[in-house]
Amino acid sequence: LIQKSTSPLELDLYEPSNRAIQQCGGTSLKYAFVEPISTLEDLTSFVAKYRNTVTGEVGRSIVVASCNATGNGTKIEDLSALESVTKIKGDLIVMNCPTLRSFAGAEKLLNVTDSVMVQMNSGLKSIKGFTSLRSVGGSLVLEGNKKLRNLTGLGNLTQIGGSLMLSRTGLRSFRGLEGLEDIGGRLSIVSNSYISDMDGLNLLSRVGASMVVKYNQMLKSFSGLGKLTQIGGSMDIQLNQKLFNLTGLEHLISMEGSFALFNNPAMENMDQLESLLRVGGCFVVGSNEDLVSIQLPAVKSIG
Repeated sequence: LIQKSTSPLELDLYEPSNRAIQQCGGTSLKYAFVEPISTLEDLTSFVAKYRNTVTGEVGRSIVVASCNATGNGTKIEDLSALESVTKIKGDLIVMNCPTLRSFAGAEKLLNVTDSVMVQMNSGLKSIKGFTSLRSVGGSLVLEGNKKLRNLTGLGNLTQIGGSLMLSRTGLRSFRGLEGLEDIGGRLSIVSNSYISDMDGLNLLSRVGASMVVKYNQMLKSFSGLGKLTQIGGSMDIQLNQKLFNLTGLEHLISMEGSFALFNNPAMENMDQLESLLRVGGCFVVGSNEDLVSIQLPAVKSIG
């Protein structure tokens, strides 16, 4: 896995792998090659090597990937190897690990300074092991975990510094995120087949960048977002087959970018934007066949 960050060109290639990277033109990049961990033995060894025995902090990113364990080694079924870890200084990435069933064992983890990315884990059913997690400095990404039906275990998470991205999951609701108050980046809810509303995001008051809601077949309303007042970027609502109004957005006051509402065939009205004062960009509505009413009683400026 290659991680990239902007800074004067500096190559930090983690052992044991050597990689040659050539600078092109004036590009200034820092690349770090992180060897994916695929067996329980390797994960246990990595944590033992980089964990501070006093603070419980692991000073590097942890990347668990391609853990079929078809050869030598024990398959990774949970995160019990992290049982003494309180902080990860870097990313926690778990992807393409079909043997993983839960995050049990990570109950002492309080903070991840960069991102938590959980992607394409076909057997993952629970993230209850994150019960102590309070903040994620980067993004929280849950993508392609089809058996993950709830977010129970994230109740103490109050802040995400980057984006919250939920895509192609088996989630039935957002319950489990009841403590989340602030998202510094983007909120992206895309292609979740069973979500019907936003219940669980009840304390969320700010999205720092854009909010994207697309291809959610069962979504009927935004109920549960009653405290959301500010969106720092655009709001893009498209192709949600059963979305019939914007209930839940009654307290939204401002968005710094544009508003777009397209191809939501069941949309009847959008009168719930009753508190909206400002739209920084365009306000565009189209191809919503049943839409008969648009009420924006409080708007003072668009664009």
